[in-house]
Amino acid sequence: MQRFRYIRILAVMSMMAVPAGCSKKPDSPSRTLDQQIETVVSKYVQPDGPGCVVAVIREGDFLFAGGFGLADIETKQPITKETVFDAAAISRQFTAANVALLVINGAVAMDDNIRVFIPEMPRVDPPVTVGNLMYHTSGIADYVEMLNRKGIAAVADDLDIVEMLAKEDMLFAAGAKYSPSRSDYFLLAFVVQRITSLTVAEWAEKLIFNPLAMSNTIFSDHPQKKPTNVATGYEASDSQGHHFKKSVRNLASIAGDAGLYTNVDDLLLWEKALYTADFGGDEFGKLINSVGKTSDGTDIDYVSGMDIRKLEGAQMLSCVGRTDGFSGAMLRVPQWKLTVICVANRTDIDIAALADGVIRLCVAKQ
Repeated sequence: MQRFRYIRILAVMSMMAVPAGCSKKPDSPSRTLDQQIETVVSKYVQPDGPGCVVAVIREGDFLFAGGFGLADIETKQPITKETVFDAAAISRQFTAANVALLVINGAVAMDDNIRVFIPEMPRVDPPVTVGNLMYHTSGIADYVEMLNRKGIAAVADDLDIVEMLAKEDMLFAAGAKYSPSRSDYFLLAFVVQRITSLTVAEWAEKLIFNPLAMSNTIFSDHPQKKPTNVATGYEASDSQGHHFKKSVRNLASIAGDAGLYTNVDDLLLWEKALYTADFGGDEFGKLINSVGKTSDGTDIDYVSGMDIRKLEGAQMLSCVGRTDGFSGAMLRVPQWKLTVICVANRTDIDIAALADGVIRLCVAKQ
């Protein structure tokens, strides 16, 4: 059977710093990081099926980055760290970054009523603000759930979704509570489009991807708009996950809450940018790391596109999700400048558990 393909970036666990590096398993002192990661991934991925890329980044460099399984079952093309995926929920932090750049340039404010930019949305009291979208306190229905409920498999363009959302009842008053909705980041991308007269894909390319030399990264806002070397997305066709069918992306023109095509080489460049003031400046960094609040001032465990969790006493930022044929997870511990990224070309994988298993390998036992 074909072995998993991976690259060994750092061979011996004892070479890593503790606690921000990776610890050896007490019962396997000679096992290297790549061997431990291969063991974790083997619980989720078989070499002859769709798989994933796992990357561990420390202080702007790879500790590990490698592919497992197949990018395309028919051609037997293996997944490598260069393979491009729809990064699913990881997309949201880039949508948030697009908006943050507009905020620091004075084009929009977090407390602006979204009707200033999307007058198609209904008048509500209190009004839904840009900040409500950013921090998932909008009360707007989830557009994917809405389409599923209506039995709509595809739409002509994003304006169709806006017009349908405008007819939906609010789930709660804006700002009342935190409740994730894919509509929030879809609408944030629409705000970008209305302000700049560019799609979120064009704006992100101009302001983020090109300046950071992320040459394998785009927001796909068209069915044919994809970079090269893209993995085929799959869904399991049996409950055991032994057989798969190609996934059909019915909402290929929608970007914002998903739709970011990228690979871990480019995400490494993004991680480096986040730890310097060269990109966006201090104001940008402060904004994208600001904690959300409800209307009564209660803090929300959420920053721009990422949940806030705890890992061994340190703050960890987390985003996990899936879209048609793809799954993605990113766990970032700013205190240790440690990030784990897992992206997969299958929706049946428990990508959250996989990422959590990998990052726990990378934390010293307390």
